[in-house]
Order: sequence, then C-alpha cells, then structure tokens
Amino acid sequence: MTTKQTILITGATGSIGGGAAVSLAKRGARVVLLGRKLERLEARADSIRVALSEAQIDYQDTDIATLVVDFSDMESVRLAAAEAMNRFPKIHGLILSAVAQIPKKGPNILPSGHELMFATNLMGPFLFTQLLLERMQQSDGLVLHVIAPYYKEIDWDDLESIRIHSPMTAYERTKTCHRVIAAELARRYAGRVSSVAFNPGFIFR
Repeated sequence: MTTKQTILITGATGSIGGGAAVSLAKRGARVVLLGRKLERLEARADSIRVALSEAQIDYQDTDIATLVVDFSDMESVRLAAAEAMNRFPKIHGLILSAVAQIPKKGPNILPSGHELMFATNLMGPFLFTQLLLERMQQSDGLVLHVIAPYYKEIDWDDLESIRIHSPMTAYERTKTCHRVIAAELARRYAGRVSSVAFNPGFIFR
C-alpha cells in the first residue's frame, strides 16, 4: 500500500494555495490547509471535498486537514509548527504561498516591533520552514516558494522598510528576499531537501 504524501500549504484560502490544494488532492495527496481563520479554512476544505466528489475521486476525511497559523506572529508560528510535527509523522512538501500586500501608507508596525509585510511574507514562513526541516529531511521533502516576478534591491540598513517606507517597494523587497532564501535553502540542504522558487505568473498567462 502506497503511503499518501502529506503536503502543507500556506495561504490555502487564496487562489494559488487553494488551487494547489485541489490539484494535489486530486492526485492523491493528503493536503493540510494553513491560514489565519479556521472558518475560511473549513470552507476551503469543504470546497475541495466537493471537487473530489464531483471528479468521482475516493478520499478519506483525514486526507484534508486544517491548521491555523498567523505568520505575522512568531509565537503562532512556533505553535503551528509543533502541532504539525505532532499530527503528521511525515511531511513530504511545504508550499509557501501566504502573502500580505498592504497598499495603505505604512510602515505597519506589529507589537513585536517588526513590520507587518516583512513578518508575514518572510519571517513567519522562514521560521516555520526551519522548524519543519528536520522532519522534511526524513522524506526528501520539497519546499516550494511561491514568489512574484518583482525585484527590488535589498537595503541592508533598512531591511524591513521601516525607516523609508513605500508599500510597493516594501512588498517587492520581501519577494526579492524570498528568492534569496529559496536559493540559500537549496544550497545548504542539497541532497536532503529540495528548495524551489516558483513564479505562478507562468500559469496565469
């Protein structure tokens, strides 16, 4: 009997994460939907069940799971990672598609002192990935970083775009940093975990 692959999908209530969840579930994976609000996650899970039923694909209730996490809150990230480790003995894949793009004037400073877009788009996903890496190495896991085709030079003196804040510049800078992280993970964990940056624009064109 072939063991189902367990794939964790952040931003699962969005169009990219949700689409990935449906596609992977149809291919027999066990999908774990991650997001900030349980009710939205449950609604997405129900929609996946409907899609599977309409496609006449057999599945178990445990094949579609949910996990609440707020990537702007590092304590929430640590708790979610601990829960994932407890619930899923094997983790084969992690899709990082959670993103915050805040057009209003900023910076938007969290109680932790970090900028909201930087924390949500980079710090939270990076910490979550690091906490799961040992488990993922046991399954030759894949980390798929959903990135955008934007580039903004990193300002190492103002990494979080707090001192000089333009919403679009701050967002694009997080995407540039995300590509750097994807490449560095690929370098450091070569042969143990695969790390790939993926531009979803290729699908939508």
